[in-house]
Amino acid sequence: MTPVERELHRAAVKNKKERLSGIHNEVCVGCGCDLAQGKEDDHLTGRKHGDLVWPLCLPCHRKRSEYQREEPPPTDNPRNVFEVIGRWLLSVAEYFELMCDTFRRFGEFLIELARRGYGAELTLP
Repeated sequence: MTPVERELHRAAVKNKKERLSGIHNEVCVGCGCDLAQGKEDDHLTGRKHGDLVWPLCLPCHRKRSEYQREEPPPTDNPRNVFEVIGRWLLSVAEYFELMCDTFRRFGEFLIELARRGYGAELTLP
């Protein structure tokens, strides 16, 4: 398969997955933006260590790739159970780093709504 054929095949598979029922209005798990403008499927633990992917917008994917470059190099056996668990933990920490600004923005937004009197009639369970 030539490089062009490979790219066409990948685009066709990606297009088919996105047309499946239930996959609409995806948002970036890093910043919460709408992914209609473009997205990257990010390998949660890195391509060598697992197949699970999460959707990220292009800017968040670039940041995530930078974080992954800072990770320790792989061991001789990238599918070793401790290696995989360690990669998962690093990955979760990196996703939280991506989400911190969004959490702060949402928190400030909710506090501003409270200042305006919204939510006063509600109680926490």
